[in-house]
Amino acid sequence: MGENRRKKIAVLGCNMMHREYGREMLKGIINSADRKDYDLYIFKTQFNSNNASLNNAGEMALFDVANLKSFDGIIFFGSVIYDEEVRSYLVDKILKSGVPCVSVDDKIEGMTFVGGENVNSMFELTSHLIKVHGCKSFVFLAGAPDNIDSNERKLGFQLALEDNGLSFDECTNFYYGDFLKHYGVRIGEKLVSKPLPDAVVCASDWIAQGVLLVFQQHGIRVPEDVIITGFDYDFDGRNSVPRITSINRDVYASGKKVLETMADIIDGKEIDEVRSECHPVYLESCGCHNDIDNNINELRKIYSFDRNMTVDIGIASMEMIADLSEQKNLVSFKSHLQSHVKMLGAYSFYFCMPENLVASLESGFEDYEFSGNIPDKMVSILSYENEDFVDLPAFSSSDMVPHVIEREGLSHVYEFFPLHIKNYFTGYVVIDRCTFTENELMSDIYMREINTALDLLIKHNRLTRALYKFEELP
Repeated sequence: MGENRRKKIAVLGCNMMHREYGREMLKGIINSADRKDYDLYIFKTQFNSNNASLNNAGEMALFDVANLKSFDGIIFFGSVIYDEEVRSYLVDKILKSGVPCVSVDDKIEGMTFVGGENVNSMFELTSHLIKVHGCKSFVFLAGAPDNIDSNERKLGFQLALEDNGLSFDECTNFYYGDFLKHYGVRIGEKLVSKPLPDAVVCASDWIAQGVLLVFQQHGIRVPEDVIITGFDYDFDGRNSVPRITSINRDVYASGKKVLETMADIIDGKEIDEVRSECHPVYLESCGCHNDIDNNINELRKIYSFDRNMTVDIGIASMEMIADLSEQKNLVSFKSHLQSHVKMLGAYSFYFCMPENLVASLESGFEDYEFSGNIPDKMVSILSYENEDFVDLPAFSSSDMVPHVIEREGLSHVYEFFPLHIKNYFTGYVVIDRCTFTENELMSDIYMREINTALDLLIKHNRLTRALYKFEELP
């Protein structure tokens, strides 16, 4: 590869990125990549830890597609992968590649850490609750016990209590969980049956929103009866009623810093750690009245965008699954998929499948042995480039993208989505600069519908083959 080629950056672990954190972080990374003229390869998956090991195995196959040694750098979002087996697998794969890696909000030996300034900002917020609002009793809801953000936020909280001469009983007033809303709901249900503390301090706004919801359902007033605070200054939190006191970290700027740090490492700089500034924002949930960001126009704009995107993609997804699920062979499947691909507004779209699986579906009666392994040869059964559909030859799976279009002044933002039947790999979709690049939830819905349609087609093909063989019996 020549020295003048664009740098290639892999982005791994994009799990549950439909929240503001993920959207803004990716926007910042993409903005800086555009300015650096770097190509991004974003591998999008949806892992969970709720007895879905077969589904997780199918999702993980996408990372076997990622030829990590071909990249100049890797950005890893390990902190949003709550399945420890998946996270450990990816960490091991990244470290073995030997490619420099920036780990976002997840401190891992051998990777450069980029995260927020948790300790000082949580110390400042907790001190405010004590000195301004007279809080003396607390409950602290942390994230996972091995998560650096969770532990640093807990440390800042504890240091503030010590600095103000207050004790804290961890056995009864401290909880580990994750950063999500359901965890706040679960602990909130426990708290309503006990004497309330002066304040419930949460390690994320999502947790705080869950607690707030339960308290309001039980007639507990916030902040009159109990104070609730969060962390991250999430859009939903800062627009809830009451608005949640939180700690603001400019996630968009953090995303830009992630890519810039990656660029510095590629240029030869040795960087161990980078921190983004965080600061408290005191709002109604602690009894303060701050007009910052109390902007109804911002709320309307974001709500309108999200609603329109949700409606558009939702309708398109329903129409697509209804259409594609009726197709009984690969030829008609591809033909009907074409109209749905055009609405994505992407520069390019590739529907990639194992060459042998394509041959099986085209013949209708050829056996195909499914496995979790990535084959050497792939075929893009539907390729869309520059507003036109094109035919492309089979390609090596190690190339990942069947055809790279060189464009002056505009780098690539490839998104990869896995296709699988439970734990069996059936292919992946690659999209370059799609309309919904920054809305993970919508892209996940759309791609899952495509995956379901392919699943139905394959199962119909296998059922037809079985019936054919049955009819041949004497």
